[in-house]
Amino acid sequence: MNFTSKVKKNIKDYDFERSDDFSAFAIGFLSATGYIYKNVCKGNFQKNDEFLIEKGKALRLDDFYFAPKLDENYNYVGMDFISDSDIREFIIKGDLSVRKSYLKGAFLSAGSITDPKKAYHFEISMANKDEANFLQEVLKSMEIDAKLIERKNQSVVYVKEGAEISDILTMLGAINETLYFEDQMVIKSARNDTNRRVNCETANISKTINAGVKQIAAIEKLKESGKIEVLDETLYDVALLRMANPDATLSELAKLYGNGISKSGINHRLKKIMELAEDL
Repeated sequence: MNFTSKVKKNIKDYDFERSDDFSAFAIGFLSATGYIYKNVCKGNFQKNDEFLIEKGKALRLDDFYFAPKLDENYNYVGMDFISDSDIREFIIKGDLSVRKSYLKGAFLSAGSITDPKKAYHFEISMANKDEANFLQEVLKSMEIDAKLIERKNQSVVYVKEGAEISDILTMLGAINETLYFEDQMVIKSARNDTNRRVNCETANISKTINAGVKQIAAIEKLKESGKIEVLDETLYDVALLRMANPDATLSELAKLYGNGISKSGINHRLKKIMELAEDL
């Protein structure tokens, strides 16, 4: 079972206790494949989607009712969800539980989420841009900054921010999947931190080696010109130390030199040696 299927199983197994929540769930489910027009929600409805009506049978739906469409064999081929009030107003002005339930329905109908081991990506493909804009508005009301893109004649609402996807999983009631998602975020963050440190250390090593090569070249130039012998004692000692330790950092050279000299003291003397070499 892939990650999307695990999340959807939580939604499909959920038992609604409030009729308003179930109504919002049904509206989200149908609007993902159809559209909302005033007090009617029309959507594509397949035979294996009859669980939607079964879930609502135990609840008394105030102001809402299903209007199923039947074929010649009396099988469901479509369905409308009808209300005595404005359906969109019911969702957007509903409490948080109503808006979460709408999101559950839309995701169950046409949503997907990538396993966080691979990438952070959540999306719901809506039937048209109007419904996608409304879903985006509902998500915004729950502090989720979703984006919208047109893809293959569908309007896709998507989120790529890991923390926001984690919040969405919590809204969908997928607790175990939320914990798994957050574990993967921690692992990925730790791995990224390690990579950054390694890259930084590699850059520092490269910088140290490059500086050492230039300093040794300057010292060799002084030796060839006979000027190395006339350096004062402090510069001469640092020059010999650098020649003996070409890959050492300034801090390491300071420790090797001793006498309480600092890293900046070593750096100052090496710069002086390079200036003398440039003057030749």
